Amino acid sequence: MFFNTQNAEKVAAKAEQKLRKEIGAAGQIPYAIEPGKDKAPFYIDFDLPANRPAQLRAVFIKNGLIGGMIAEVFYSAQISKTVNNYVHLAMEGNSLPRRVAGFARDATASGKLNANRELFKSAVKFTRDMDTIGTFVAKIESRFEIVPQPVGSILSVYTLVKSGWFGSSFDAKEFLDIAAMVEKTLSD
Repeated sequence: MFFNTQNAEKVAAKAEQKLRKEIGAAGQIPYAIEPGKDKAPFYIDFDLPANRPAQLRAVFIKNGLIGGMIAEVFYSAQISKTVNNYVHLAMEGNSLPRRVAGFARDATASGKLNANRELFKSAVKFTRDMDTIGTFVAKIESRFEIVPQPVGSILSVYTLVKSGWFGSSFDAKEFLDIAAMVEKTLSD
């Protein structure tokens, strides 16, 4: 997701418009600009309109003297079901892209999540390690985690924006759908 400016206010406003259009929000999506450092001079934190508390943190990365891009995103959502232990989408291999082994750690929760093939496929597809955004090749160690809380759990995903022929996408609607699938699967 490229921008021809490094001005945080202008980038945030354009990113908010794109996100609003993607998820079909009626009004402006609340956001805050947080300072970063070095090649990532700022982050944009969005409060996603959803049936559950959900956030998106977009990482702005400088590219050249006047432009930049959002390539990395962090998602989090509250899940009402409590897991007994940390759950994550286990990856195999050291080179990117990595092979997905399945959900692991909490045996009961992982068993339920791995048994839901639609959820598993959606989580694998959503959790991107590597992507080409224009001529820029982005590589990260993506994460898909469910972390127990005193009440409920937190679904946390670190991934790349989805790039395509007609631009990039936050995939926020897909994340919210995955969060709903995780909650339903853990509740069954």
